[in-house]
Amino acid sequence: MKKLFYPLIIALLAIALLVPGAVSAHTEEVPYSTPLIAGQHIDVGDVSVWNDGTNLHVTYTTTDGWYMTETHLAVADGLGGIPQTKTENPIPGKFAYSENHDPAVQTYTYTIPLSWDPGNDLYVAAHAVVEKVTVITAAPYYASAVFSSSQELRKDGSSVLPVRSVPEQGLVFESGQNQSNFFSLGFGGEIVVEFACPIQNGEGNDVKVIEDTWGSYPLETANVFASQDGENWTFLGEADNTNNVGIHTISEFDLGALASATYIKVVDTSNPADHNNAADGYDLNAVEALHDCIEIQKETAWGEGNGFEGKNWAMYFTYTVQEVGLELRANPPTWGVPASGSPVVGFATLGNDTAGEVAVTVSLTEGSPGRTYGVFLEEYQSPTPDGNMPLWKYIGNLTTDSNGDGSFTGTVALSSGTHYLQVVLSYPWGSWGAQSFGTDIAQVIIQ
Repeated sequence: MKKLFYPLIIALLAIALLVPGAVSAHTEEVPYSTPLIAGQHIDVGDVSVWNDGTNLHVTYTTTDGWYMTETHLAVADGLGGIPQTKTENPIPGKFAYSENHDPAVQTYTYTIPLSWDPGNDLYVAAHAVVEKVTVITAAPYYASAVFSSSQELRKDGSSVLPVRSVPEQGLVFESGQNQSNFFSLGFGGEIVVEFACPIQNGEGNDVKVIEDTWGSYPLETANVFASQDGENWTFLGEADNTNNVGIHTISEFDLGALASATYIKVVDTSNPADHNNAADGYDLNAVEALHDCIEIQKETAWGEGNGFEGKNWAMYFTYTVQEVGLELRANPPTWGVPASGSPVVGFATLGNDTAGEVAVTVSLTEGSPGRTYGVFLEEYQSPTPDGNMPLWKYIGNLTTDSNGDGSFTGTVALSSGTHYLQVVLSYPWGSWGAQSFGTDIAQVIIQ
């Protein structure tokens, strides 16, 4: 068939400007959209819905620093099809579609097999758990206060020198070689420091303990603990003075099972036998948090619409299944793409009729009165015309009335898989003659 009309196609290619333009009421590019509302009044993004001939697509999108940690979706042809309690509150945990997002995401799409006919109204309950992280203080930051301290003695039993006995000197890092820059615990002494914003458990180590050791010196050690309440403690490990960075030594720890820690306790465990009589144990310069100080706001969110009958705040919205189709345009379609600027004269739809078949429906509104057009289905190997047409199949006739209007419905058997199809009407029958109409190429999946 393609060879029969090859000269005319070449002529049309010479004069036509080719443009893509498959059209449907709601598409991925232009979907139905409703706000995603958190905490009853915060607009945190959108829920977008569209359908093609095979699937219904529902996309959650958050903006302005909001992220989703959970999404739950229910779609039904009646409100009663959405899982609810006896008091008519929705139950997101029983929705047919759900996902935990770790790490949290800003966009997520559910793809649902399209089992509803065009024109059906669907009830959609789109639920999400959202969070927004605000950085209060960027890392690194230091302990803000001394919660408690108990300084012990030097090896010879005397008190630690006053200049080394101020607990607040163990909060914030100071770089100079000065005895007033650290707090000496004494052998067996301890200090508990407090963070105004808790240390966060992030990737890698979470807390750093800085000690002063000037030059070569015997081993000094201290046990390090973390707590959220100042009463229940988790052992993190042992700090020592072996990892030298200039005149300081560094020990880092992970919070382990703790999500955060407000208090850090440092307890001297140095062995007096290793030291001279004037030694006074572990010398704490600072305790440092290694991750940003953050505030996490968590909210429940719903796609905006109507409220459920129950007392709990929750919403659903409705979506009408769209008929997926293509504009039918005047002027001969040239290698699968109608000529630019050609008027729209009708509408064609392609979709799965039964397994292994594609259903074709064509409506023509501005044809010649009382004329019979041949209806053909063309197939290409890609979404754009590539010159290779495995299928050019006649599927029936469309005859217009006295006003030039007419319609046609037919089916074509195709193998399973993805097909790129175009509908063409021609008169005289089977030629690129007096009148031809065509659509852009559409993707149809046969399962």
